Amino acid sequence: MNVNRAIKIYRETHASTIPTMEYIILLLKETTKNIRFCQQATSWEDTQATLLRTQEFLFELMATADRRTEEGERLFTFYVYLNQLIVDVQIQKSTDRLAAVEVFVEQLIEAWEEAQTKTRQQKFTSNMI
Repeated sequence: MNVNRAIKIYRETHASTIPTMEYIILLLKETTKNIRFCQQATSWEDTQATLLRTQEFLFELMATADRRTEEGERLFTFYVYLNQLIVDVQIQKSTDRLAAVEVFVEQLIEAWEEAQTKTRQQKFTSNMI
C-alpha cells in the first residue's frame, strides 16, 4: 500500500471519529500554524499553497457551524470573514493582514477550549460523593 494513501486514510478516519469540539480546535490550531508559516515564508509559491490549505480548514470550519442558531450563523459569518481576509492576502500578494487573522484565530481557540472544558465539567461532574 502506498504510504501517502495510508496517511490520507488515517487522517480521514481520525477526523471522522474525534469529537466535534476537538476537531474544531484541531482545525483552528492548524490554521494558526499555517498562518505563522506564511508570515515567515520566503517564496510566494509556498505562501500561496499554504494559504490554500488554510482556506480548506476554514471551509471545514464553516461546515461545522450550526447555521440554524443565531450563534452558529454569526460563527459561520466570522469564518467567511477570515476567509475573505485570506483572499485579500492572495490578491494583494502581501501577508500584512495575516497578523489580524492570527489574532482572531487564537481568540477562537481560547473560546473553543474554554467551551470544551465547561462541557467536560458538566458531563463528568456530579453532586454525588
